[in-house]
Amino acid sequence: MDIYDEIQQLKKEGKAAALITVIETKGSTPREEGAKMIVVEDGTIRGTIGGGCVEGQVYEEAKEIIRKGGLKILEFDLLDDELDGEGQMCGGKMKVLIESLAPQKNVIIFGAGHISLYLSKICKMLDFNVTVTDDREEYASRERFPEADNVIVSEFEKVFEKISVNHNTYIVIVTRGHKYDKMMLEESLKTDAFYIGMIGSRSKLKGIFDSLKAKGFSEEDIKRVHSPIGIPIHSESPQEIAISIAAELIKESKENAHS
Repeated sequence: MDIYDEIQQLKKEGKAAALITVIETKGSTPREEGAKMIVVEDGTIRGTIGGGCVEGQVYEEAKEIIRKGGLKILEFDLLDDELDGEGQMCGGKMKVLIESLAPQKNVIIFGAGHISLYLSKICKMLDFNVTVTDDREEYASRERFPEADNVIVSEFEKVFEKISVNHNTYIVIVTRGHKYDKMMLEESLKTDAFYIGMIGSRSKLKGIFDSLKAKGFSEEDIKRVHSPIGIPIHSESPQEIAISIAAELIKESKENAHS
């Protein structure tokens, strides 16, 4: 697989990684300028920049970049006893760039009503991969959500069979009624989604939470839920509510990146 295809695949899988590129060489080096290697968060390596001690040092630095983010440039003076990948001695210099590859953030919006119309657009501007789903074909349509990456028409009871949720997924529950909100929340809590938020009044939420506890969900499970959803900005209109939800997604994303 091409290195750039690898990068896109890792993003889709929600895996963090680091891209290493040889950006400058002088003299005899194991790889030429432009050689690339990927280090994935699970420790696996795709490609090579020549092996040996240099690759070992770069590997350790890449793991740190994956954890902290950002980028770093390293310079190496290759000793005469440094061997390239074919066992030939190297005596040149090599400069490499290590860049963080953040996984794709995905937002799944359950419900395709007025709030979702605006939230989908905002999330796309924030570089989320956006999925909107509803059981009403006239609401969950390409005409209403042209910017969304995925628009799914499905019965809510079966929608989790058609979507993929991982630790980089943000779930927003804004369906048309109490019944479906509760159903989607229950299924969402069975996933490892990074963020789960649900719209609703405090009295409505208490009833839903009590019902979930009766089904065996723990207090820790309930604490995962951001509800009432959104940053408190006294929002009233669908546009304002969408902005408050998007602001909370940004807040949680940034706090996670710096934790």
